[in-house]
Amino acid sequence: MNNAERLVERAIEAKMATVHTSQANMTRYCKAAEQRCQTLENRFDGMDEIWSARMVQIVEFALAKQTAAATLPGQQRSGDQDDAMGDSRNEPNIGHAPSPYFA
Repeated sequence: MNNAERLVERAIEAKMATVHTSQANMTRYCKAAEQRCQTLENRFDGMDEIWSARMVQIVEFALAKQTAAATLPGQQRSGDQDDAMGDSRNEPNIGHAPSPYFA
């Protein structure tokens, strides 16, 4: 083998080593990214469970409020006759002109 052939062989080996190193790095980066994605998925699953539980509480509260309103017909409750959004229709509209839409 002459010098030119040895130089070509070393150049090829060096390029192959570079490619193998890059491949190993990319594999490591991909595994780390996959772990981060899995962590985020787990967090989102937990947030979804929390959100669902909160929505159940809100619906249960609204139903309890409706049930209480239905069981006390004609009786004045302690000023808490507002709807589920928190706007009371019994309280005066202080500082604002009456709205024909919410009369």
